[in-house]
Amino acid sequence: MENKRKICMIVNGEMIPMPEKTPQDSIESACVERVGGVYFTTASELEKYIKKSRNEKYLRKQKMRVCRENCGLLIDEAATLLGISKTYLVKIENGEKDPTLELALKIAKFYKTTVDDLFSVDS
Repeated sequence: MENKRKICMIVNGEMIPMPEKTPQDSIESACVERVGGVYFTTASELEKYIKKSRNEKYLRKQKMRVCRENCGLLIDEAATLLGISKTYLVKIENGEKDPTLELALKIAKFYKTTVDDLFSVDS
């Protein structure tokens, strides 16, 4: 039995195997659109990426929430003081959006920490 590798993409958080005869350029553009330029050749590789991504988002959310709560702020209060919308700050905390470097520095300074401590998942 031949062990074939499948190309998968993410659509709305679900892994979708691509047809075997899909042209390479279609595969690359689908992958670039769905997972930010990270290519996968097997479903297990994609599953590992999804698990890692979810873990990173969870850790960021926990770190940012703890920093905000240590300052005694609700999310809308923190957003106002940072000069950004509550929606945008929620998306940053949830890992749905990455702040610009300038904003990441501003947030870290605001919470009296470093960008690495706030946004790194290794610490």
